Amino acid sequence: MSDAEVTPDHDALLRANLERVFNERDPDRRALAMADLYVWAAAGLDDTGISSIKLPQRFVRSRPG
Repeated sequence: MSDAEVTPDHDALLRANLERVFNERDPDRRALAMADLYVWAAAGLDDTGISSIKLPQRFVRSRPG
């Protein structure tokens, strides 16, 4: 990790995600919270290794079907 990178407070991030995104009914405030909390280039780690993804900023997640 470089000097410019900071280890996030995972507990605070998860709580903010619950309170400001999942608990928010106003779509504009939810969108602002998501812009504040989420990054568009992310990496995930699981038992198969590390995977990374870069999503367009206008990406919209939706349910299949």
